[in-house]
This record gives sequence, structure tokens and C-alpha cells, in this order.
Amino acid sequence: MASWRCNCGAFNPSKAKECEDCGGARPEGATAKPGKKAAGCPADESPLRATDGWCDAGRGYSMGRAFSPFACPVCRHPIAWSGRCFTCFGAVTTTDRESWTIPGDRFELQDGHWRLVEQGPFRVCAREENQRAIAVVGAVYRGELRAAEGEEMLALLIPQALGAREAGG
Repeated sequence: MASWRCNCGAFNPSKAKECEDCGGARPEGATAKPGKKAAGCPADESPLRATDGWCDAGRGYSMGRAFSPFACPVCRHPIAWSGRCFTCFGAVTTTDRESWTIPGDRFELQDGHWRLVEQGPFRVCAREENQRAIAVVGAVYRGELRAAEGEEMLALLIPQALGAREAGG
């Protein structure tokens, strides 16, 4: 909302003819000061949709948002841009790791906007799958396997993970 400042220092609505604090007349030449401008996208300064921070110009959500505007379908808490829910892990029983999921879509930061790269939900690797995959990554890191060989082994160990990544981009 626009306002003007009285000689006493008080701000008043732009349509007011007198100061609300001291009752003094609006000074000659007192111009309306623009009110607070609606928040724009930090990446391209275009207007954002007020409900969720969507930027039409950047075709994504503003990078200024800490969490995605979506809620976990299990517990209704906000989910991270990676699609993960750090409250319930996408499971009714949070202590049962085998039932964990990544309930949301996965977004990545591109040109200052969070953009959809993969639609969820995703299954979380079982503990044994994770241990085998870490062993392959370690062998590549130590130089015992070439990167291409490591990717082939990971594709055999966790086919749905690598297949989804290659299909998504």
C-alpha cells in the first residue's frame, strides 16, 4: 500500500489528507511513497505465483524456496526438492527401513529455478543393495574398476535406479 510521510515522521495512507498521529495537514509536495512490491523471482525478477512461488518466465519454482510446495502423501509434512520426506521417510512405520520410499517428485536447480526432472514415488534401496553398490563405487574410486565397468555393475545390482536416471535425462 502506498503512503506519505508527515513532518512529525509518521507514515500515513496515500489517500489521507491529514496525519493520523498529529492531525497536521499533508505537507505540500508530499508524494505517495510506493508500498512494498510483490516478491519477484531472484533469478530473473519476474513475478511469482503467490500461492506456490511458480515462475512462468523460468518455467520452474523460484530458487528462493527452501522446500517444495508439495506435501508428503503419508504424513502431510513438506517434502524436500529431492522428493524425500525427512519426517516419515514415505512409510507408515518409520522404523522399518525396508518399507521406506521417496514419495515425491525429484526437482533439480537449473538456471535459478527448481525444475521437475523425475516423477516419483521411488523405492529406497534395501540395506544389502546399498552395501553392494557402495563396494562398486569404492572399487572405482580406488582404481580397481574403470568408471564404465562400475556403471555396468551398478546397472546389474540396481537396474531400476539407473534405468530411471537414464530415462529422465
